[in-house]
Amino acid sequence: MKANILVVLGIGAMIWPQAATAKISGCFERVYDKAHIKLHVGQMVRTMQLQIGVQQPGPADDEEDGDEDSLAIRLVDRKGLYYANVTCSRGEDEAECRNDATREKLRVSKTGKGVKIVFGTPVTFNLEGEDKQVSIPNDDENQTYALVRVSDSQCTYFDR
Repeated sequence: MKANILVVLGIGAMIWPQAATAKISGCFERVYDKAHIKLHVGQMVRTMQLQIGVQQPGPADDEEDGDEDSLAIRLVDRKGLYYANVTCSRGEDEAECRNDATREKLRVSKTGKGVKIVFGTPVTFNLEGEDKQVSIPNDDENQTYALVRVSDSQCTYFDR
């Protein structure tokens, strides 16, 4: 009898559909206030938005699942919006990302209210609509960023 129960449980475990593991995705943002910037005088980034694993309208291109990953920043001392298109290998709690143009690395990890981004190398961003770039170093003031989850309607740095 005990052996029959174990066989039934084993078959049930094989047949029962496994719950899909949700990959890290959504829009995340951080706006640093003046007090924070004053304490971190070497920090270059004033605002940051990350869009990761968001399905874009229209047919999927060469990407495996049609998702697009992008990182956008505004700087403390310059006007304009800077972008880096990134490709991320996403897991449930972490993503390893690379800048599409330069192959620079960054890591995204889930936190309680959002994500933490850590630049593994300096990361280059392109100024929107112009042929200008800026490289954000991965030093103590510019390596790690904590972003919170925001709704898609607040994810305004990216075309929809």
